[in-house]
Amino acid sequence: MIALTRKQIAKKYEPQADYGFFGPDSVTWKVWSYPTSYILGFARSVTIEHFDPNLAAAVIQSGGVKYRPHTRYGRTLRYFGMVMFGATEPTCKAADILVKIHSKAIGNDPVTHGTYDANKPSSQLWIHVTAWHSILLCYEKFGPGQLSQEEENQYWAECARAAELQTIDPDTVPRTRDEVREYFEGWRPHLAASEGAQDMIDFILSLKVALPPTTPKWLLTLFAPVLAVLRAGIVSTYPKYMRQMAGLKQGRVVDFLDRKSVV
Repeated sequence: MIALTRKQIAKKYEPQADYGFFGPDSVTWKVWSYPTSYILGFARSVTIEHFDPNLAAAVIQSGGVKYRPHTRYGRTLRYFGMVMFGATEPTCKAADILVKIHSKAIGNDPVTHGTYDANKPSSQLWIHVTAWHSILLCYEKFGPGQLSQEEENQYWAECARAAELQTIDPDTVPRTRDEVREYFEGWRPHLAASEGAQDMIDFILSLKVALPPTTPKWLLTLFAPVLAVLRAGIVSTYPKYMRQMAGLKQGRVVDFLDRKSVV
């Protein structure tokens, strides 16, 4: 396919009405637009999310990710992209639609023997913090490095602002690195890795969900080494207890070499 010229792009796409909730001077744009943030950070977040047994139950019982992987993965990626970079009005509409879709995701959780509700504020907060933390973590490890203290404070303040689009109380969003650590430590007693959750994590970590379903087999074979390196990079960011829960084994040497290779 021949690349479009600027004039052709200008004719094909209309400019946005505004910069959305953040804008080009935001830390959100700086961090979320970095290549390894989206490639590695997003995949990290949507795998770690499954340690919440309620979320895992909702995903597994809907069947969408397993049987329509590219569509579901693409829609989730698109939604996060709209929140970070999209204009205000269409992003708010997309958020409202997502809340309505989640209102139907209510059922029984076979792990906790309780019920799950996709719009439950605590579940939404888990997804939200996991995503923003994963993107920042991969930006630091595979990108330019750690933000300044001022930038980091702004990043988490912007994270709290984005939380307003979902059923989350912005006051419950961590605002510092230490608060993020405390948040994850507080969640540890609630986490679980059922066979279903482990299966979903392994399925997504193959990263084939990020490729079009029409990708020919020969191209998948060609991409296999690259996907293996990216997978190892994602696993290298997992804390030890999460690796053990997911049944993921990877040595320190691979961790080190992989981090060097994806920078």
